[in-house]
Amino acid sequence: MRKLFLLFILNVSILGTEAFGQYVDRAFDFSKTTQGGSARISAMGGAQTAIGGDISAAVSNPAGLGFFRRSEATISLGLGFGNISTDYLGNGTDKRRTTFNVPQLGVVINNTLDDLVDSDWRGGSFAISFSRVNDFNSTINYSGLNTVTDINDFFIQNNGFYTDLARGAFVLDRYDFKPKAGQTNIPVYQDINRLYPGDVPNDQYPTRQEETIETSGSTYKWNFSYGGNYKDILFAGIGVGLNFLDYERTSTFNEQYQDQALQNQTLSENYTNNGVGIDATLGIIAKPTPELNLGLSFTSPSVYWLNEESDARLDASYREGTKYTYGQFVDEDQYVEAFRYVASGETPGETITLGNEFSESPIYESKWTLYTPLKVSLGAAYFFKKRGFITADIDWVNYAQTRVESNDFETDGINDQIDDTYQTAVNYRIGGEYRLNIFRFRAGYAHQGNPIKKEASDFDYSRSQVTFGAGVRDKTWYVDLAIISDKYKTLHSPYSIQNETITFPGVGSRDIYTTDTPFAFSDHSDLNFKVTAGFFF
Repeated sequence: MRKLFLLFILNVSILGTEAFGQYVDRAFDFSKTTQGGSARISAMGGAQTAIGGDISAAVSNPAGLGFFRRSEATISLGLGFGNISTDYLGNGTDKRRTTFNVPQLGVVINNTLDDLVDSDWRGGSFAISFSRVNDFNSTINYSGLNTVTDINDFFIQNNGFYTDLARGAFVLDRYDFKPKAGQTNIPVYQDINRLYPGDVPNDQYPTRQEETIETSGSTYKWNFSYGGNYKDILFAGIGVGLNFLDYERTSTFNEQYQDQALQNQTLSENYTNNGVGIDATLGIIAKPTPELNLGLSFTSPSVYWLNEESDARLDASYREGTKYTYGQFVDEDQYVEAFRYVASGETPGETITLGNEFSESPIYESKWTLYTPLKVSLGAAYFFKKRGFITADIDWVNYAQTRVESNDFETDGINDQIDDTYQTAVNYRIGGEYRLNIFRFRAGYAHQGNPIKKEASDFDYSRSQVTFGAGVRDKTWYVDLAIISDKYKTLHSPYSIQNETITFPGVGSRDIYTTDTPFAFSDHSDLNFKVTAGFFF
């Protein structure tokens, strides 16, 4: 009972932190972009800042369009196989998925000047491309036995949206605390706790927890770019991108109790976001020698105008015969007596029988604006005459520059948390191509740096790719194949528990929830195949 009446101070301090966290996560997820483009570039680890003559340059470095000598049309098809292995409280689960997508298509219109034309500017190429730059498709499932906490601990601490949802399903209740005679340092107050304080997990009666999280959608970019050629030494380009974001997330978290009045409960949450964005890319490629290319590109911050909808529902099932009485005396200790709260319209002493109860929120709608960070890319490529080349890129992306604005909710705390969580990520890629007559053989490696500050998390969010590929290039057509092995780790928590020590007047210091928040650790292993076909005209 001591924990029960101390919690009312703690709840105030964590109000709103969960909403902040959701927007911090979404802002980062929507700011990330995937490297790749055509199968040719994907097979070389995505390294392309200093490479020309590929439609992927329209997005990464439009200066590469200046290398084209004829027009072409191209399309890419992708097939992906993913496996997610998740460990939660010592229990492992696997989830597999297969996806099909169209990662890229486009056309390049070339207007290179004839060699007989006397001009330092040798013309250039205009490209219209459609590219998938972010993939949100994922399914995570995990389960385990928890002997320490359950989601009701989070509901109690939240003291906001989730607390109200839990009270609506009778999982939590509000209590009136009245000091006993002689307790002058304790005021009359109210607090939130479990309907039955004994319904808590322990070693004898652990709570079985399971969650399934499904995300779907992607960000596709329509890009309009031009790249020009000056004396076959300097190539410059500019592009404008229109981004279309579609994101959906559905999570279902279930708990099953043993020998408790509350038998099981399920929290279901739905979240959708869609909108449009715009950005621009500037780039140059220089050829100081015939064998060496040096590339530099700047991708401006993207500005997204997003529409959001979210809702939640909590279902709870109680043991047959479970009673609830309004205003009932609950418990006492040497300081206070606790009674169930009686709201307006409720009758003290009225008793109801609980069965299958539920509480649901309305559909919340909001509009918000997302500003993603600037990306700076450097690249170099060295050519071994007509036998092939090697190339490497490096990017700098400061995710702490991400910003959220809205007239529908407060954003200062969200942006402060972004500053405290994220840092500059350094990404690098290396790849090469070997040419044998009409055949091409390629390989590459890519690494995306950890965007999370050490002060925010010791978990490593970096990821790596190993890539291979081959192709056939004729005078009028070409076909390329890429195989991409992508491995990374993610960390997820079904709910968060605040660890704090507080002081109550006349009672002294007490530790509140000194246990750790439960975490699910996921290993992602994806194998993607990409085929690109094109023809020249």
